[in-house]
Amino acid sequence: MTGKFIGEIDSKNVNVPLFDMSIKNIKITGNDDTIHLNSFGFIGDSRVSINSNMQNELNGKPKINSLNIKMDTLNNNILIEQLTKTHKAMNTNNSIKNIDLSRLSVKNGTVDINEVIVKDLKANNLEAKFSINEDGLLFADTLKINVGKGKIEGQSSYNLNDRTMISDFSLNNVDANYVAETLFDAKNQIYGNANGKIYLKTKGSTNKEMIENLSGAIYFDMADGKMPKLGSLEYLLRASNIFKSGITSFSLNNILEILNLVKTGHFSNINGQAIINNGLVENIEIFSQGENMSLYIHGNFDILNTHADMEILGNLSKRISTFLGSVGNASINSFFKIIPGISMLDFGRKDIIENIEKIPSFSNGKYEAKTFQAIINGNINESGYVQSFKWVE
Repeated sequence: MTGKFIGEIDSKNVNVPLFDMSIKNIKITGNDDTIHLNSFGFIGDSRVSINSNMQNELNGKPKINSLNIKMDTLNNNILIEQLTKTHKAMNTNNSIKNIDLSRLSVKNGTVDINEVIVKDLKANNLEAKFSINEDGLLFADTLKINVGKGKIEGQSSYNLNDRTMISDFSLNNVDANYVAETLFDAKNQIYGNANGKIYLKTKGSTNKEMIENLSGAIYFDMADGKMPKLGSLEYLLRASNIFKSGITSFSLNNILEILNLVKTGHFSNINGQAIINNGLVENIEIFSQGENMSLYIHGNFDILNTHADMEILGNLSKRISTFLGSVGNASINSFFKIIPGISMLDFGRKDIIENIEKIPSFSNGKYEAKTFQAIINGNINESGYVQSFKWVE
């Protein structure tokens, strides 16, 4: 049975606890063809305005011709919690449990949000055009958001029935640390402005479920990047078991102070790729090219536990001894001798030579180099995950 709404409703100060929404003013006007809604209020502490036009057919299948939403702030951390509560209520509360969002369709929708908060990080000016079809598929075909001086652009879909989300984004000069921390909770591991592609697919009503079901792929490339931990020789040595090798803390600190002058954590280019499978980042390959040190990093990463299982292979240019002076040169030579070495024949791995050949050349020419291996195994947001550091001879 189909009915129509003819007339006007003008209300103030309406609370919708299920969505943590306080509507300060709402006006609904119905004529023969359409129902127009204009509202202003707050979701949490964020101001929001909603304008829509829908077909005037009260048949249980709302067909919205246009829907425009503007918000000051969207806190994704709170949104995930709120969606979980809403989903639970719609399945347990007798008065609303029969609400079926999949019966809603939107022909032309727009979203404009000034600030988006994900974890402790902020982005700005989210713009998107979207639609919802009669099968309950929400599709945002033009989505843009500013991250610092860069921009993320692409498309995303969300199935209202089974809560499956699929996203395909391009990175344009985006803060790499923002992406690494937002997606992988890898804090302060990589800095620079990255370009690249991200494809993600996940499903769930909680952040934990969405991470456990996350799959996809990522590729990135950036110039003038920095990896202050995994890409810093000084950091790798301090975090490894080098303290147990007979070298004194005093002499180690002297050597590390000299190495710090070389700035081994800075690279003229960093690029990489990885596959994501059910919350595990697999087949990671990162290539870092610097003036005095270049790296090839490969392995796996568990997002939920921030646990890395990786091998770092690097070349350290012997050229550094030529501009450190006589004292620095002596210290570096001592450093070369004190660090334990291992022959490639002792590795017992056929791929070691192939992987060493993947280390990029130095950005400023060809020089003799010392090759090293560092083994990473542990939580990269804590200490003690560098298991060993050895020269490869």
